[in-house]
Amino acid sequence: MLEDQDLQKIGKLIKDSEERIVENVIVQVGELLETNLLPDIQGIKDDIQGVKGDIQGMKSDIKRIDGTLKTLPDKDFVTTALGGVYGKSVARDKVLDRKVETLAETLSRRNTISVVEVESIRQMQVFARENQ
Repeated sequence: MLEDQDLQKIGKLIKDSEERIVENVIVQVGELLETNLLPDIQGIKDDIQGVKGDIQGMKSDIKRIDGTLKTLPDKDFVTTALGGVYGKSVARDKVLDRKVETLAETLSRRNTISVVEVESIRQMQVFARENQ
């Protein structure tokens, strides 16, 4: 049988072994974190900082573009600036489109030309048919 003193020695050996194992595990986990995980985490942080910088650059670009867009003339200004020439040209083209449509309808109704030829005539129009 084992004496108390022997049991105490065995207990002390087990306790010392546990402490060394725990210490080795802690050291190995620390080394693993330091060599593998921490560099990756730092890389992710650096990437995030780069993305933040890119976003700031895009925000300033958007503000600059918005400022530029606000200074561009609108459709009414362009129409007014071009004066009567633009307005008269559009009105003339719309009148011509109505004439082309009337001609196409008349020829189609009288079966003078084929459906394909009627569509070919309609394609000469400047503005879409539904806008007339």
